[in-house]
Amino acid sequence: MNLRISIIVLVALSFLSTSTGSYIYYSTLRDNALEAAHHEADKLAVDTAHEVDHKLSEYHKSAKALAGVAEIQNGLTGDINALEISNTILDHFQSALSVNVCYLMNKDGDTIASSNRNSPDNFLGKNYSFRPYFKTAIQGTPSIYMAVGVTSGKRGIYFSHPVYVKNQDEPSGIVVIKSDITDIESWLFKKNLDGFMVIANPQGVVFASSRKDLLYHTLWKLNESELAQINKSKQLGSGPWKWSGFSVKDAHHVIDRSGHEHHIHKIGLKKYPEWNLIFVHDHYKVFNKVTGPLLKSAGQIIFSICMFIGLSVIILFRLARKDILKRELAESNLRQFKDLINQSNDALFLISPFTGDFLDFNDNACMFLGYSRDEFVKMKISDIESSFSGDNTWENQVEEIDIEGSMIIESRHKKKDGSTFPVEVNIKIVTEGNKKYIVAVARDITERKRMEEELLKSRKLKSIGILAGGIAHDFNNLMQSILGNISFAKILTKPGDKIYDLLDNAEAAYDQVSALTTQLLTFSKGGNPVRKIASLGKLLQNAANLNIRGLFINSKLIISPNLWPVIIDKEQINLAVRNILENAKEALPSGGTIIIAADNLSVDTKAKIALPEGDYVKISIKDNGKGIESNQTSSIFDPYFSTKEMDREKGTGLGLAVCYSIIKKHNGLITVESQINTGTTFHIYLPAANGTPIEDNRHSKHDSVNSNSW
Repeated sequence: MNLRISIIVLVALSFLSTSTGSYIYYSTLRDNALEAAHHEADKLAVDTAHEVDHKLSEYHKSAKALAGVAEIQNGLTGDINALEISNTILDHFQSALSVNVCYLMNKDGDTIASSNRNSPDNFLGKNYSFRPYFKTAIQGTPSIYMAVGVTSGKRGIYFSHPVYVKNQDEPSGIVVIKSDITDIESWLFKKNLDGFMVIANPQGVVFASSRKDLLYHTLWKLNESELAQINKSKQLGSGPWKWSGFSVKDAHHVIDRSGHEHHIHKIGLKKYPEWNLIFVHDHYKVFNKVTGPLLKSAGQIIFSICMFIGLSVIILFRLARKDILKRELAESNLRQFKDLINQSNDALFLISPFTGDFLDFNDNACMFLGYSRDEFVKMKISDIESSFSGDNTWENQVEEIDIEGSMIIESRHKKKDGSTFPVEVNIKIVTEGNKKYIVAVARDITERKRMEEELLKSRKLKSIGILAGGIAHDFNNLMQSILGNISFAKILTKPGDKIYDLLDNAEAAYDQVSALTTQLLTFSKGGNPVRKIASLGKLLQNAANLNIRGLFINSKLIISPNLWPVIIDKEQINLAVRNILENAKEALPSGGTIIIAADNLSVDTKAKIALPEGDYVKISIKDNGKGIESNQTSSIFDPYFSTKEMDREKGTGLGLAVCYSIIKKHNGLITVESQINTGTTFHIYLPAANGTPIEDNRHSKHDSVNSNSW
């Protein structure tokens, strides 16, 4: 009996110890898992706030760069030509940054130049001196301001910066870059959240949210005085600001209408003080996610070992817990380091200074260059750096870096597919213990280079245009005098005389000179287009009828039946189309095919084309001629550049420069694609007009006409 009781007691004690150990194991794991989940949520909130601050900082740098452009400063002098150049600069920045609008305000708060000047709700002439972003910047302090637009009624972020005119100590005006808040929402809240994340003002009004139903709601209940203060500022529109139903329990917890408890993570935005990024973490979802698997595993452990290993569980748990904590600490440190370098927008490399091997790198390094991590870990710096040749070796560069300590260079990196792209590389030698490493941060500057080239092209064309205009005026006056003398001399001779025929030839030569002068004037002024609403269908058909003539040239006209109308100077656009058709004909000396197509095109922020967002009509003129060399396509719109011999028979090299000038004056874009022995295609993009076309596009969608009938 005593033995039986002893066994029962031992079994009971074993069961009790096993159950107790299992419960302690479960409870500790649950608490650790919950703590880890809240820690991860807090880290996610901190990282997301950092991302927002980084985004705000990048746009703020762009506003500073825009304010420093000399052409923007000149726009505040009151000169009309300077304002036109300012508008062009604003267009470039708006397109490159993919923001809503860039605009320039004078010291009175009037908008004098804007990238949305051609939009119905443009800002030109509007006074926004009451806006805090103006009041702050005009005092000399850059500003960031989140608000609902007075004109557009849309949420946005305004980045303002003072503009100083030469020799002036006080700002003469400000520049403003407005970015749509939905751009931040689109990448900010695409996260797997157990709850929701918002950006809120100091009173808790939601300005941006991963849950659209919370927009313009107050997270906490506000009194009438607080609501009146929000309404008075007009920063967030005119309301109403409904209560979301959350009540504050303590500094880290809130309760919703149904009584559910939520963990709250509130992180202040450094770049926009008093505003906060708030992550409301659903406590019940986290608890169920953590405890569900733990309960299942704990139940299996209890039923399988409850009779024998109660005491062992406690001992093993204590040993395991130490290992787990060590491993979690190591993994946490490693994860934090990886998260840090992977959050960078640039490519980061850790390189051996002796062999050039990549010791470590972030995800962007692989993504930019097109390699997998397994491929990249086997590579050296010489595999991607295209500048190493001759005396410029890795060893020589390491020696130079060692002397300087750090360097910033521009180079080109080679992708897996063999293509290269420009980069700015910040290189530094670091020492850890007795080992040296090279840390390199590479930034893709393709877009910056493109903007610099486009700005240089605009300046070059304007300078040459001014020169060409002056020459053309003087030349035209001289030729008028010469023509008068030729006409008078013909009166003194008789038809049939040799001298009469020579004078007749001189008059014909004057006609060619007059045409050249007209092209020079059009190029120099852009023709100052007189625009009217028109449909391009009839214009393109007439241009084809009049200009495509040749015994061996076929043509095809493809016009969309519902082509949008455009606001254009028909004569100038006809001249541009005619010049392109002349080039196409000259590319087909032995005959071929020319295709003229027109269709509607909507451009959004995701489109990889240098145009503002909106509706456009796209014209494509394609030939199957000999094509243009790839190294010449970037120069074909330059004045006096030609791929053929320039004379009065074959051209002056101004045709495509005139086309470029005309299309730019129409706020459009012209591009070219070409392959040797395949052909060339010119694309023209013209902004569509609101309204009904005044001409019908009554052409078959695939009309094809042989040039012999035109």
